[in-house]
Amino acid sequence: VDDYITTLPGNYETIDTMALKGNYIQTPSVVFRNVVREFPVEFQDAFFGDYFLYMILAQYGKLKFFPDQMAVYRNAVGIQSKHTSTKRLQGGIKTMALMWKYFVKQKNELISNILHKRIWEYLIANRKEISQDFIPQIICIMTGNESNLFVENIFNEELDYRENVYMHDVLKDRIGFSTILKIFSYPSGVSSTTINLGNLLNGTYTLQTYDNSTWSDQQIVILR
Repeated sequence: VDDYITTLPGNYETIDTMALKGNYIQTPSVVFRNVVREFPVEFQDAFFGDYFLYMILAQYGKLKFFPDQMAVYRNAVGIQSKHTSTKRLQGGIKTMALMWKYFVKQKNELISNILHKRIWEYLIANRKEISQDFIPQIICIMTGNESNLFVENIFNEELDYRENVYMHDVLKDRIGFSTILKIFSYPSGVSSTTINLGNLLNGTYTLQTYDNSTWSDQQIVILR
């Protein structure tokens, strides 16, 4: 575990380092200019509001560290220290997902890509600790699709589909566009089929299904 209490990461002054390394700023000693006129709606649901705040502020210029002693260490008296490790872990992932959504809206591809990568790394590395009902919450934040979220297959490589199907498309959603990765065609229609997703990387995908009349979309999560 990196020690950001007594040391700082290299190139700590920039927003991309903070996106990559996480929050290494000690809250009690922070001062900043009043440059934020309106907080984004995503900020309201952040578990770690200080990290989100610093990421917003870092858009306006570089950070600066002063070595002076400006605060004393609080032992188990802060708000976050009262939560379980799982709650803090899930809260950190949720905060990153909300920040990702904000920076996508800001059209900041560099920061949103860094955060996206970190979110999936955390989900994969800690999938035994986080609750299964937490994963749909994160995917919902990142896709905006709550009612059509297909999460029961997150650990599977094959997807069983039972419905009248004439065509399947598997798309990878990216900022501003989608890329078709797989196309499955059934000219005469089928009542059941299995789609192999074994060669897809971890992430969120859109499954489009054509029933000879209309197209429908479902979100797929690959998490191995």
